[in-house]
Amino acid sequence: MWAVRSSGEDLLLLLELRGTAAASRLTTTSAVLTAAERAQIQSSGSASAQALLQFIPAANGTLNGAAAFFGSASANVNIDQGTVDISHNFSDKDRIHGYYANQEDLRLEPTQGANLPGFGDTRAGRRQVFTLGETHVFSPLLINEFVWARTEFTSRSHRIIQPILHPWAWVESLVRT
Repeated sequence: MWAVRSSGEDLLLLLELRGTAAASRLTTTSAVLTAAERAQIQSSGSASAQALLQFIPAANGTLNGAAAFFGSASANVNIDQGTVDISHNFSDKDRIHGYYANQEDLRLEPTQGANLPGFGDTRAGRRQVFTLGETHVFSPLLINEFVWARTEFTSRSHRIIQPILHPWAWVESLVRT
């Protein structure tokens, strides 16, 4: 955080910038087709079933006696935020104050709506707050304060259409064929 004061202490300016980056891994577990079921689809399944087969990973273990895929996926989070806080005393009876805060983040949710790594979604968000106020003292019993504020929140979420960790296939290529 940085602070700036004018020599007469009529102006105060505070600035703060922060960045956070966190990387983590999530364990994923999913029931998948057995080797025999995969072979059956490859030999006698419909063209659609064969095309979808490439998106289902081969079993690498069992769960309660059934074929299962065990894996992991990245769940990274990046957050950047900053604030500006400014206050100025024009006199003992007049003061203006402004505040602005901005936070932007990008979050990878690899298992949101999916239980296979690489098919989750990403979420990007932006939050902003702005306030501006003026205070005037007319007398010890009469004070007028005006405050204007604006807040904004935007969030974008979209499905990951290409596997992140495993090059099984592109979902787009299935849609285009």
